[in-house]
Order: sequence, then C-alpha cells, then structure tokens
Amino acid sequence: MQTSGGDGAGQKYALTSDEDDSDFWGFAHEAKGLFAPLPDEEGARRVHLEGCFRRGGLLKSVDHVGSRRALAGNAWFALLDGDGATMGSYFVGEVTVVDVKPSVRGSGLVDLTVTLWCEDALPGAE
Repeated sequence: MQTSGGDGAGQKYALTSDEDDSDFWGFAHEAKGLFAPLPDEEGARRVHLEGCFRRGGLLKSVDHVGSRRALAGNAWFALLDGDGATMGSYFVGEVTVVDVKPSVRGSGLVDLTVTLWCEDALPGAE
C-alpha cells in the first residue's frame, strides 16, 4: 500500500482503496475505536477519525451521510511513523461515513465517524 496525495508527516493513519493504490482516501491524526474490543462477533467497529484530510472515495462519501452512498468501500488502513512512512496496515471492509464535523485540528480538516469491518485489529494492538 502506498500513501500518496499529500505529505503524511505528522499524521498517524492513512486510508487507500483496496482496489486501486492510486485512489488515496486521506490521512488522519487520530483513529479512536480501531483497536477497541469488538462490539459483536462479526467484527463491526465504529471509528472516529480526528483531523482527517479526505480525498477519493472517502471525500465522495462525506456528502452522503445517512444514505447508501455514504459507503466508501473497502480500504487499506495504514499506521504511519513520524515521517509518514507506512509501518503496517489492516484491511478494512465496508467503510461507511456516519458523521462529519469540522475539526479543531486545522482549516480544511474534518472529524469523521465511520463504521467498518476489521477482523485483524485486535484490542490493545496499537
């Protein structure tokens, strides 16, 4: 997985479409809930992305919260080091935007709440 479309320095997370490495979805400063205990046995999670710079499939979904078009699709969720290089990644399925608010982290950034499926992000693994 490649993180492209901007400077990842200072960001901790990145999302890229699982179908096309060039479909970069964005960076986030924080991702609360990715490593939380599973709410049910199927692996559904509610993740709050703080300070999100959104693009691609994620950007398209933001304008459709509450409808089926809020589904961005499947992605690679990368964990980044301090320089923005990928340290590891998780496959996440059915990423759907359920809430969007302006972020206090900077102009043009948003805080997103998404639902997604991820079987491999174990509680405490962060």
